[in-house]
Amino acid sequence: TLFPYTTLFRSLAAAAVIGVGVFVATRERAPTLSVTQSATGAVSGEAAAGLAQFLGATAAFEPGQDYSRDEVRSTIATAARRVQLGSTQGEIDSAVTLCLRYSTDCTRGAYADERYRQVLLQPFAMDATAVTVDNFRSFVGATQYQTEAERAGNAYTATGRTLRRVQGGSWRNAVGQETPKGDAAVVGVTFRDAQEYCRWSGMRLPSEDEWEYAARGPERRLFPWASDLVANVGTATSRPAASDGPAEGIGGLYRGLSGNVWEWVDAQGQGDPDRRVLKGGSWLEHDPADRRAAARRSEQSTHADSDSGFRCARSVDSWPDTDFWMRSRL
Repeated sequence: TLFPYTTLFRSLAAAAVIGVGVFVATRERAPTLSVTQSATGAVSGEAAAGLAQFLGATAAFEPGQDYSRDEVRSTIATAARRVQLGSTQGEIDSAVTLCLRYSTDCTRGAYADERYRQVLLQPFAMDATAVTVDNFRSFVGATQYQTEAERAGNAYTATGRTLRRVQGGSWRNAVGQETPKGDAAVVGVTFRDAQEYCRWSGMRLPSEDEWEYAARGPERRLFPWASDLVANVGTATSRPAASDGPAEGIGGLYRGLSGNVWEWVDAQGQGDPDRRVLKGGSWLEHDPADRRAAARRSEQSTHADSDSGFRCARSVDSWPDTDFWMRSRL
């Protein structure tokens, strides 16, 4: 039986933060602004361009000209962002070094699938928390949906480093471990179960690139809360609520991106076209390397276990973090 947590297709984010690549006045849907003369609270073209550069936004601002805050906001809010994700080779070396502080099972090959990449993202938003047991119960009540674990009659739980099949394990009993609280993240769900819930709610699963960017932001933080290795790392003694923990991710809009449950994302895993990726690391992980924003785990899409859940995302017209950056950077 494959063990997913430290030995199977896991990769970690960099231990050193590098600057985000920036592209201003590109040809990819780069809106151009009219000049606002003598505007109250005007923003200089240099300052606006600096914000666009920081975010990797495909927006053009003329140096030496002034723009109203509304003009800057509307342009930044809708512009695509070119961002850097994954890890460089040096960052992978640093990840191995960190892993060795907590585990002896740390090889460079374990992180080889964490590909350093530049991607262009359109505006999107994700759920503030993972989908809860109560949320999923409402879905099942409305649709009479039966999860893949319920149809198969079993799911998996981890005991130490061994995966154990639990007969009768499902989301209803947190895979046989307990009666789950309604505000806990739902577990015992497969990739396809997660897709069905998100479709029902009018959303979709986030891509891996979207999830990682939401967690790291333009600063490419190591963890969703900061680059501090210990600020939010500890071994929980009981399953947390989905909303537990500090404000995380870009603009502080999220909770539980790291150290709550592993979360299914819409990305293909390595080695098999039916494998899918999970992100975030669960509350059971003792090694903080597993909780980094770029950490990834690959599983069969039909796999259901006791510490894997999901959250949904949707495409939107405007970036939900726009006001945060307008306040903090201008």
